[in-house]
Amino acid sequence: MLKWALSESISSDGQFRDDLGFSDSVGEAYYYGVSFLAEVGYWNTARRFWDDDPTRYAGAENLCRKIRSQLMKLQTAAITAQRALAKLNQSCRVGDSQ
Repeated sequence: MLKWALSESISSDGQFRDDLGFSDSVGEAYYYGVSFLAEVGYWNTARRFWDDDPTRYAGAENLCRKIRSQLMKLQTAAITAQRALAKLNQSCRVGDSQ
């Protein structure tokens, strides 16, 4: 599932592809996508009980920053988008430059 999510649901610049059959808004697409990545431990090694291969996560922090940047560009007050942003801020080191 992680491999599919990274290759099929997120573009290289950190945008979630909105699937209108699954979510009702772009904010929801980000919320569900970020929630999945956080839940499976994409940004948190302590949650990765099922996988100890660090090479699969080499670009995790960079992708987090890209997703956060794209979400910030939306400038939406939608609660789902705000919750996705909160999860990103909890899950990864976003740095001061974002």
